[in-house]
Amino acid sequence: MASLFSSWAGVNVFGEGVVVRCSWPFARIGLDAESLTIDALIRQFQIRFSDIERLEAGRLTVRVIHHATGVPRLINISGWRLPGRLRKAIVEHRLPVQL
Repeated sequence: MASLFSSWAGVNVFGEGVVVRCSWPFARIGLDAESLTIDALIRQFQIRFSDIERLEAGRLTVRVIHHATGVPRLINISGWRLPGRLRKAIVEHRLPVQL
């Protein structure tokens, strides 16, 4: 699938026996037409939009609220102006996820 958005980010992923903390610039997030991909140097997680309930934006962070099986429950993504850039990509490409 072709990438619609990609950005360096800091990533914290916790739950189900998994602990991944990866600071910028060693982690990357991406959007394609069907999913959000988190590449945290040693682990990669892909969450389909149909499994994402919503994305909660903070000042510099985005929390992924989802019900995907096999993916840890707590996912926080951080980066400079990341919430705004992510929101712009979602609206521009009419992706089926809320932020």
